[in-house]
Amino acid sequence: MISVLIPLLDNDELEGILYLYIPLKNISELTHDFTILWLLGGVIFITIALMLGYILINRLTRPLDEMKRAAQKVSSGYY
Repeated sequence: MISVLIPLLDNDELEGILYLYIPLKNISELTHDFTILWLLGGVIFITIALMLGYILINRLTRPLDEMKRAAQKVSSGYY
């Protein structure tokens, strides 16, 4: 349990004490939920990054593939 004690003062006289607490079980559940969300977000981000990278690399290497096919045709006798 995490707790905080806050003194309630009035003209430097103690009028009362405010006691706030939260069980650690609630904090553990909250961090567990956030961990799952972060992992899910990370998997989605990596998937999108890989798809965009694949598309970008295909666009960048397409002219090289065309040159390779043309060179193979020329080497096999098709001028």
